[in-house]
Amino acid sequence: VVEAFAMNPHSCSFATMVRTTTSSCGVRVHALVSSLQMSPQKEQGTGGSTSSSTSSTSSDVDRLRDSATRLRKEAAELEAKMAERRTESKNMSDDSSTSSTASAAAMASKKVYTALDDSEWTVSYRFASDPLPRDDDDNNKDANVSSSSSKRRNYSGKVGIKFRSDGYTDTTDTDQVRDIQYAKFWGWDEEISNEDELRYVLFSADVVLPESDNNAGTERFYFQARVEQDERTGGISLADGKVTVKRDIEPPGGFWGVFNGGGILAQFRACGDFVCRPR
Repeated sequence: VVEAFAMNPHSCSFATMVRTTTSSCGVRVHALVSSLQMSPQKEQGTGGSTSSSTSSTSSDVDRLRDSATRLRKEAAELEAKMAERRTESKNMSDDSSTSSTASAAAMASKKVYTALDDSEWTVSYRFASDPLPRDDDDNNKDANVSSSSSKRRNYSGKVGIKFRSDGYTDTTDTDQVRDIQYAKFWGWDEEISNEDELRYVLFSADVVLPESDNNAGTERFYFQARVEQDERTGGISLADGKVTVKRDIEPPGGFWGVFNGGGILAQFRACGDFVCRPR
C-alpha cells in the first residue's frame, strides 16, 4: 500500500489507523492498518502548490514506512517471546509427566501385604549383645551384664526374612549382614497385647557373635514389632520394632538358698531397634 501510494501520490488517498489486538499468550499487539482509496485528484492551479503537496506526501510516506518497519520488528520480538514460552511450557509438562510416571512406577513396585502369612520383609536392625543400662541395675550387677559399658558393641545391617503361612520363618537375604551371622530364624507369631490391646508380631533368631564381643558365641535375640493396618487399603505395616535379649536375674544377696533359680528367673532386656519394609 505504501509503495503504491509512493509511486502515484496524486491518484489515491491514503488513510491509516492503528488497531489493537490481543495474541493467544495475552500480549497486546498494535498493528498498522492502512486503507487505500483510489480516486483521481484535481490538478492544482500552481506549480508551487503541487511541489508542496508532493513534499508533504513524501514525508507521510517516509513516516509510514518507519512505522511499518517498527511494527514488523515488534511483531518479530513478540513471536520470539511466544515461541520461548511455548518451549518452557512444553518442558514443564514433560517434566511433570516424567515425575508422575516415576511415582506411579514406584507405587506399583511397592509391595503391599494385607496379612502376615507368606509376607516378605527387609529388616534394618541395630542392636548389641549387652542390654541397655538402666537405673535399677545396681551398678550393672545383673547376671551376664558387662561391667564395662565402654565395651558395648552395636551391630547394624539388613536381613531379608519371610513369614511362612505354617508359622516358620525363612532367611531370604543376608548380603548386607556384617560382623555377625544369623544361624537360624525361629517361628513367628501374631498376638494382641493385654496391656494396650494392639497387634504385635514376634519372632526370634540365633545370632553368632564374633570373638571380640563380650558375649562371644551364639546368642538368641527376640524381635517384636507393632502391626498396623490401613483402614482404606487394608495394607499392613510393621512399626516400633524392638530387639531384646534374655538375661538371668541376679539373686538377692548373691545366692538363691536351697533352690537354685538360675536360668528360671529371667527377664527380657532391650538391646536395640529395627525397622521392617515390605520386599
